[in-house]
Amino acid sequence: MNYSLSSYLIIINLFIAGFVGILTGDDNLTVFADGRLIGYNGGSWSAARWFSFPIETKVIAVSVYNLPGHVGGFLGVFSNGVATDSSWKCKEILITPDDGWAQTNFNDNTWPRAFIRHDNSGPSGFIPVPGIPHNVHWISAVNHNAVRFICRRHFTEEEKLRNSSK
Repeated sequence: MNYSLSSYLIIINLFIAGFVGILTGDDNLTVFADGRLIGYNGGSWSAARWFSFPIETKVIAVSVYNLPGHVGGFLGVFSNGVATDSSWKCKEILITPDDGWAQTNFNDNTWPRAFIRHDNSGPSGFIPVPGIPHNVHWISAVNHNAVRFICRRHFTEEEKLRNSSK
């Protein structure tokens, strides 16, 4: 078999990291795993980036900054089968997030479920993001024009150990 360099890197990431995610945020995305900074999308919402996560990751948290007056969102799919959907919790923030919001022990019980925007198929003039399946949904805080919002998701033990071809 003849694999490309990117295919080898994905395979290596799965063995080293545990699982990977293909993520984007409109407009700027910052990604955390158990409170540790994993990376940024570089301000390009239309080009998803690969992020590697340790197998023991319990919580993935993201911060999204959206240009004022525009619809924003978070979109992603992980190699363990998890995708952006209503199992995430998202909250609009006005200035700064709550202390420790990205940490595993942060209590997000009062946070609302993510608001499901639309899928990645390009409805109503939206452009699909390459690399993310069309049936995966953009999510956000209830206020889809929020300038800043944060989202979190707890991963089950089964999800952490599962790798899929998704």
